[in-house]
Amino acid sequence: MKKDSTPVSRAFERGTGDTELSRLAAGYQLCARAEGKSPSTIALVGGAVRYLDGFLAADGLATTLEGVGVAELRRFILHLQ
Repeated sequence: MKKDSTPVSRAFERGTGDTELSRLAAGYQLCARAEGKSPSTIALVGGAVRYLDGFLAADGLATTLEGVGVAELRRFILHLQ
């Protein structure tokens, strides 16, 4: 595994694209704490992922890594504007 890989890229490498965003967010928080990231940064990223997850679920869209693509992210960005 490459040193600069992330939990998301490792999930793709292992073929686990069906992983829920909420589970990936929890994994990120664990890794970020272990890396000494600021609690504020961890909270900000976690909150953003939860907000995206809630948006997708409310619109009946997939909340898995595999199910979220460019179209879903563009829709989310439009929602934020």
